[in-house]
Amino acid sequence: MPAFIKLLGFLMTAYVLKQVGKRLDYVLDWRSGYLEPLETIIDDLGWEIPNSPDGKRDLRITEQHHDFYRSWAEFSGGIPGKFYLVSSKVRTSRGRVLSQSIVVRIAIVTASKSGE
Repeated sequence: MPAFIKLLGFLMTAYVLKQVGKRLDYVLDWRSGYLEPLETIIDDLGWEIPNSPDGKRDLRITEQHHDFYRSWAEFSGGIPGKFYLVSSKVRTSRGRVLSQSIVVRIAIVTASKSGE
């Protein structure tokens, strides 16, 4: 059953789980319900994390790229247990600006008992 969370007024049905101390690579494929036939991405308008202050521990975008149909980003950091809303915007060959958002949750670290 999907996890339901409410973040910044939006009801989301799932999230991406990022492990503490590891980088997360995420790809958005704009062909899945966003691009029209023969339309391509001509400009990446960037990824943003509106609820992530510039603190050292918060989630950060470390790299971002795009091709004609996809955008991808690499994320690092994040506070265990915290949810972050991540958005990406692109401009298309037809002059449209498209936006997609995902929720990234940082895994909670639990101490394991020795011998298990």
